[in-house]
This record gives sequence, structure tokens and C-alpha cells, in this order.
Amino acid sequence: RPAMVEGYREAVEALDWAAVKADIREALTSSQDFWPADYGHYGPLMIRLAWHCAGSYRESDGLGGCDGGRIRVDPERSWGDNGNLDKARRVLQPIKAKYGLGLSWGDLIILTGNEAIEMMGGPVVGFCGGRVDEADGFWSEELGTNAQQQAVAPCFEGDTFCQPPFGAVEINIIYVNPGGPGGNSTDFLGSAAHARSSFGRMGMNDTETAALIAGGHAFGKGHGACPDGPGPSPAEQPTDPWPGLCGTGNGVADRATSGFEATWTATPTNWSNLYSTYLTTFDYTQNPHVGPAGKTVWRQPDEAIVAPLADGSGTEPVAMYTSDVALVIDPDYRTIVEAFAADFEYLNVQFSEAWYKLTTRDMGPYERCLGPDVPDVRDFQFPLPEGPMELPDFDAVSDSIRSTVTNLDGADGSMLVRLALRSASTFRITDYRGGPNGARILLSPEKDWAVNDGLDAAVDLLQPVKDDFGDALSWADLIVLAGNLALQAHGSNDLPFCGGRTDAADGAGSANLEPRHTGHSSDSLPVLKHMIKLSGLTTEEYVATLALNAIGQMHPTLTTYDGSASNPLTTDYFTQALATAWEDNGSQFVSPDGSLSALSFTAYLRFDEELGAFAERFAADEAYFKRTLATAWTKLMTADRFDGPDGNECAAQNAQLENECTCEDSPTWISKGSSGGAVVKDCAWVATFPSGRCTNRGDDQTFAAYSCPVACGTDCLDSLTWHRAGDDSKDCAWVSRLADRQTNVRCALADADGLLASEACPTACASGVAPFLEAFDS
Repeated sequence: RPAMVEGYREAVEALDWAAVKADIREALTSSQDFWPADYGHYGPLMIRLAWHCAGSYRESDGLGGCDGGRIRVDPERSWGDNGNLDKARRVLQPIKAKYGLGLSWGDLIILTGNEAIEMMGGPVVGFCGGRVDEADGFWSEELGTNAQQQAVAPCFEGDTFCQPPFGAVEINIIYVNPGGPGGNSTDFLGSAAHARSSFGRMGMNDTETAALIAGGHAFGKGHGACPDGPGPSPAEQPTDPWPGLCGTGNGVADRATSGFEATWTATPTNWSNLYSTYLTTFDYTQNPHVGPAGKTVWRQPDEAIVAPLADGSGTEPVAMYTSDVALVIDPDYRTIVEAFAADFEYLNVQFSEAWYKLTTRDMGPYERCLGPDVPDVRDFQFPLPEGPMELPDFDAVSDSIRSTVTNLDGADGSMLVRLALRSASTFRITDYRGGPNGARILLSPEKDWAVNDGLDAAVDLLQPVKDDFGDALSWADLIVLAGNLALQAHGSNDLPFCGGRTDAADGAGSANLEPRHTGHSSDSLPVLKHMIKLSGLTTEEYVATLALNAIGQMHPTLTTYDGSASNPLTTDYFTQALATAWEDNGSQFVSPDGSLSALSFTAYLRFDEELGAFAERFAADEAYFKRTLATAWTKLMTADRFDGPDGNECAAQNAQLENECTCEDSPTWISKGSSGGAVVKDCAWVATFPSGRCTNRGDDQTFAAYSCPVACGTDCLDSLTWHRAGDDSKDCAWVSRLADRQTNVRCALADADGLLASEACPTACASGVAPFLEAFDS
């Protein structure tokens, strides 16, 4: 997802939320000439805006939702179901401009929906802020309609019951067709089945589905007064989208959006359970009514109950869509709607909880929420229990792992790498679910996935270590730490470890996280690239992790390289992947002579130029490959350690990797006072006698050990982004220049976020203090 704009977190925390709410409420009842408010109140329109912004979310891959505010951009803004919502955003534009960075469009849209509900008398349980706007529709592309969507979530024009992983049941709609499946207005049971399936793909049960519909349709109306329709979409006519093709185009009697002209209750700007009462009292199926746009709605038999016209000029009979009437034709839904009609407070509770879930599900865990109105954690956020008050000594845990698993560089070690990788690979950046925190790989359903077969043996290897350290050591931390140590034993760069994970009580948080691409030769390239996108890694980082297939058997049934139980980590994997003319044997790829095997991941490095370009780079530069792998592995292992929407609890430890990409000798370093001399005393000069020259200072006051890390064999661990608070000129290199050989006081300084130089600049601090220099003195 896009990087946070600098200062975003501080701007959100400084926001005057009460003032924002007051401005929203004023806007809701300030009708504008460019789009006069129905009933003089924009509340129903804003509820629809919030619903459609959030309602694109689907559980199958976590895409959609209002985080990102992508309803402002194509493709979402031009979906037919989002017709005329550009007017709602125009009403809100002055508020967005007033509050700037701290108030994202995503937050403003959802908060406005909440305020509209409350202002009209309805219930809400709270607000989870912290959405970050995106500038384009990149993360909406697979929602449709386009070739990318068809490749990963097929649903085509004319399909009347599209299946998961697609989110809706028909193309170009958010949930269901209001007029029935494929426009069949009398197929009430089919419409109910569509609702159950479509809302279920968002993780909603029958009660939540009925509550959202009954609550949402307590307000406002459908628009189908113009038989000619709303006109061109923003994609087709960005300067004047959806102008309306009847009359003025924006008059309440001229409007067309869905094409269904219907007002559900007699009080369209007041919260009530009249929608449920009407449905359970009257038989709407006896009185179809064809509206001006030619679409059928259903009225009460005697049409006695009326609603005000949107412009206040008269009344009209209340009416329902086919998808509304379906809720009392389906026996299970009818029981729920009857309960809402009989118990108004029951509807209040069910709607407010379902609305919060609808508008918050894509935000991920509770820890990512900001603002003063965040309610207690909900089950749909899959909370983890509190961890132990005191963490174990992880150095001691590491020693215990090494003594317990004596062949970390062998088959047992590669199995521990696989365990950690499978645990972490469930993470997806779309809705921030999955990851190793919680150790759900030990629980059903995750432990039962076919791709995880055989990992119980890896768990058994670690059981003695877990027993030794007891409750202080979580399985989640143990799995990641063991994976780090095993990967290092196979030849990776040093990997930072950040403890503090905890273990889940159940596996509920693993639903829909099973990988769709497991390496079988039938797995498609578009699905692989989709999976890479969801992982949160760059494509280059993901390709680097594929080399883990060569260190041992990384698949339960398919051979992942040469069949060896263990191999050292090298770039040979990429060389072979690119050079081999892979042949499909029906389940995986093999070399012509049968000596090598490949999962589809590996074969695609040869068959796909984008993936192959990264493989070529790695094959030619082992140091670069290992740095990239260390970054990718660490990102995977810590991606789920949230600190608000923009922070990570492991940022300090992960900062150790930030300088890995520049771990090379400085081309400009010259030993102090040697400029112009007969001998060029640069890093190459240092390399000829490191034990005597790495303690030299350069003209820039840095030690050779710092500026010539390759020559001196120094670890490259310093952050490229750390700066002393208040002074961007004072970075890790500045820390390294202190002349005091015994105590570098600069290492105790902190940046603006409180991160100490001793943590962010370990190489600088080592090169300027006694322990490092004493190694040469001795």
C-alpha cells in the first residue's frame, strides 16, 4: 500500500474531531443548488456513499473497502452502482479542504455516514479512524471490470450468479441486483440467495445482512424518475459526469441513478423499524408497479401508506425492491425481519454492530484504529490475547534452539524455515490479516491446509524449547526465531529478531487466507502475480524468497529443487531456473534430464520476463540477492506487528536492514592527511592491511571501519533515515565521527520518534567505541 505521507499520524492525532462532526452536520442540512438534497437532508445520500465506499470489500482476498478512499477514482467512481455519488463528495469537499492531511477522504466518508445516521436518530457504536487515501485505483483494479479481474476473480457481462472470489453476484454492482437475479423481478428466492451469497463474501451472516438492509432502507429513496438514465459516467465524461438526461438533470423529479423509483418508508429522514414492519405486515407481491425508467418495484396492496416526495411537493406510495421483498419470502430472513419489527431495540443493536463491521472490516486489527471514538475490540478484528508481562531472554532461547536442533543447516533447519515461511505467508496487505503473530499455523483450519502437511514434525522439533521456557515464550515468537536461525545457518545474512508476539486462542482469523497458488503446474501466472501483490512485498522481494525452494523440501508433495533434504543458500537456484527448459509433467515442472524439479513459481522465472529480470539480477550478484532476501524475510515476519495505521512495533529492529543495499566501500573516503600523496590511501589501500588501517580516520572524520565496510569486514546495519531530533544533518555517519575511543555519547541521542542512535546506528556506535577498536589493538 502507499507509504504514509510524512506528518500524517501527527495530523490525525491533532484533529479536532468535534469540530469536524459539527461541520459535517451543518453540511448535511445545507442544500446546494448543484444537487438539491432530497427532503432537504443529505443524510441518506451520505449513508449510501459510506456504504458503497466500504461495501466493495470482499473476504476472498481482502480487496475493497473504504481504506484508501478509492471511490473517488476510477474504476470505482464510474461503476454504475456509484452513480451520482460524485455529488455527495462535492458536498464534502470544503470540509476535506478545511482539515487537510489529518482528515483523509476515507475517514471523512465513513464519519459522515455515521453522523448522518445519528443525526436522523439512528444508532452507531463508534468510529475507527486512520484510513490513508490513495491517489489512484491500483488496489481496485481486480474488483472489475477488466482483464486483470477476469483472470483472478472471473465474472462476466450477462452472468447472473458470479461466484467467489468475486465479491458481488453480478458485474458492475456492489451487492445484488435490486430488480432480482438478472432483472427477473419475480425471482424472490433467487434474490434472497444472492443476498446471502454476496453479503457472505464480506463475512456477514444472515442477521447482519438483514440488519444492514433494514437499517439502510430506513432512510432515503431509490431514484428512477428519468427514463433516459443518468448519462455518461466520470470515466466517459469527467467534466460533467452523470448529468441526468431529463429536465434539469439535478431536480428531484428528474433524477435517475439505479432506475428504481421507490421510497421505502413514510419517514425517510428518521430512523425507525417501519421497513421491517411494512414487509412483515403487507403482501407486496400482489402489487407490482413499473416506474418511469421501466423497472419494477412493489407497492402495498391498497397503497394507503405514503411517503413525502423528495421535493416536498406531495406524496407517493411507499414501495420495495424485489431484493427487499425477498427478505420475507425466504423463511430464514423472514424470521429475522419479524424480530426487527417486534423489537426495535434488537434492530438498533444488530444494525449498529453490522454497520461498524461493514465500515471497519478492511481496516484490519484493532491496533490500527485511531481517534477518540474507537469502541472496544470486536470479534471480526480477530483480537489476540495479551502477551506475557516479561519476555524471555531471546539469546537464551536461541542457544536452546541450537542445542536442541543440532542440524540447523540441514534438513531439520530447512523444515523450520518452511514452518516460519508458511506461518508468515498468510499475511496480506489488503485488509492486514494473517501473519505469524498468533501462531495460527498450529490451529485449525490453517494446520489442516494441504500446503502445510508435514509441518507438525517441525513443531515437534521445537516442543522441548517451548517446554523449557513455558508461557513466557510464545509459539509465534519461537517459530519466527527458529526460522531466522535456520535460515542464517543455511547462509543468509544476519536477520534481526523482534519478540513480543502472542498466541491465538482459536483459528478464526485464518478463514480465506489459504493460498490459491501453491506451486502446482496448473496454477496460473496471473494468480501468482495477484498473490505477490497481496503479500505486501515488492515483486523483487518476493522473487528473492523463491530461492528458499532450493534449501530443502519446501512443499509437502512436490519436489522443490533437486530433491535434496538440504542445500546452502546460493544464487545457483536462479541460474538453474533461468537456464532450464522446464517441461510440465502434469503436476510440476522438471528439467529434460530429470535432475531438477520446479514448482510453478520457479518455472515462471524463465517463462515471465518481469519475474525473470529480478532472477537475472540475483543470479549475477549474490550479495545483492542476500540483502534483498533478508529484507523480504524480515518484512514478512514483522508485517503484522501494528502500531496504528502507519507504525510497526519492530521498526527499530528492522531499521538494521535499511543500509544493507549500500553495504559497499565509499568511493570518496581518503585517510586523513593523505590527499595529494604519492599513495592513494583509500578503501582499497585499507583492504591490504585491515588490522592496521581500519582504525584510521578519514578527511571526513569517519573511521575506515565505518566507510570501508567491505575492506574491514564491518557489518552494514545502520539506518539511512535516522537523524538526531531537530537536525537532519546529523545522521549515523555523524554519530561515527566522535573521537572519544571509550564512550560515544552520541549513541545515547535520539531521533524525533525517540529511537536511540545505539539502536539505529549499531555500526557507527561500534566503530567509535572501545570494543571495536580494542579488537584491532589486541
